[in-house]
Amino acid sequence: MTKEALLAKGGIYFEKIQNGMAEYTWESRYLSSRSAEKYIRQLWEKNGPENSFVDCYYPFLEKESQEMVLEMLSPRQQEYLKKLDMKADDVAIPLDEEILSIATILNDRELLFFTFYFTGELCTIWGNYKQEYVIFTPKKEK
Repeated sequence: MTKEALLAKGGIYFEKIQNGMAEYTWESRYLSSRSAEKYIRQLWEKNGPENSFVDCYYPFLEKESQEMVLEMLSPRQQEYLKKLDMKADDVAIPLDEEILSIATILNDRELLFFTFYFTGELCTIWGNYKQEYVIFTPKKEK
């Protein structure tokens, strides 16, 4: 999914976290891998698969970095990442059970950070260092 397609669905997208903090309401939560997976799964179920996406830059990493990522995953998860077909202008893929698990593991281990986009109940979640997840929602009208 391209940035334009994500924006057309109403997604909250920005390239720098500082821009998100200036333009949206945000809160920071510290979540273990298990808690993060549970929380994001709830949002996925609430929004539905047609409104749930995640970025994944694994296909664009250098070979050495890809190998470091794969070492942290099960054989099934490794195969999933190896089969990802993304074009250079893609910023996100549909969120599913497998990538949800992979993303929360890799966020937790600080090997690769993921951003989750929900376009039903608008929300974007940035995975960050030290188990931090920054959650962005539209600013409320005053």
